[in-house]
Amino acid sequence: MMYADRYRRDDPDRKFLQSREWREDIRPRQLDREPLCRFCRAIGITKPADQVDHIKRPRGDLRLQRDPSNFQCLCASHHTMKSVWERGNTKLPLVLGTTLDGWTVMATGGTIQTTEPAPAQPVPTFTSHKPSQKTFSEG
Repeated sequence: MMYADRYRRDDPDRKFLQSREWREDIRPRQLDREPLCRFCRAIGITKPADQVDHIKRPRGDLRLQRDPSNFQCLCASHHTMKSVWERGNTKLPLVLGTTLDGWTVMATGGTIQTTEPAPAQPVPTFTSHKPSQKTFSEG
């Protein structure tokens, strides 16, 4: 059995995510409300969202499962990236990518933050340390 299958089997939100209410009401309504991937938009890309993600994992909490302020629409690749990051139980922010102008974009606790690019460092100049060419004459 693969890790993902084992994880899904033990997921306290599995029953809700397979419910008719989620599939036919909540999920389609959220995708209509937010048709573009939130993470892609943050890094300057326009890509349609095809999945609805819970910002904070409900872990069986009925209120969080249905709270519209706890939903965000993501593309499949960003949803997978976030899910893997969550399973890692890391305290570090999820790095989404870099904008065209060099800003790093991160997600932490449902908020998206950008970090200013580091100032350019002076490039050191190197001088050649080539040994001088000496010629020796026989004589």
